[in-house]
Amino acid sequence: MKLDFLDNSLPLKSGNFETASNEIAKFRKYCESLGKKPSQLTCEELQEFYKLSDQFKKVKYVGESDSVCLIHGKIYDCIGEEHGEYRIIDEEGYDKDEAVQGYLYPKRFFVEVNDD
Repeated sequence: MKLDFLDNSLPLKSGNFETASNEIAKFRKYCESLGKKPSQLTCEELQEFYKLSDQFKKVKYVGESDSVCLIHGKIYDCIGEEHGEYRIIDEEGYDKDEAVQGYLYPKRFFVEVNDD
């Protein structure tokens, strides 16, 4: 499985990857709280991790529709921001075999949605 690299205890902090390293550290702590290795998490447990993340927010896609990736007017889970882009859980959904979920999309295609 592709999550196996997270099962070891090697520090991953280096250069431009510090933000990713912090997220990996949060992810490992979450796994420890469940008593599981990252590679043992279910898809539902991955979803719960992102919902608990302090960067989790909702955004509406205002770009052109593409039924494979994004649909105009639909609200998506934004699970982080990297390099000026949003990491979005798109139409492909969560992938239990991936450590980093979603894909990066330019912010200009989204409008933040309030939970109110």
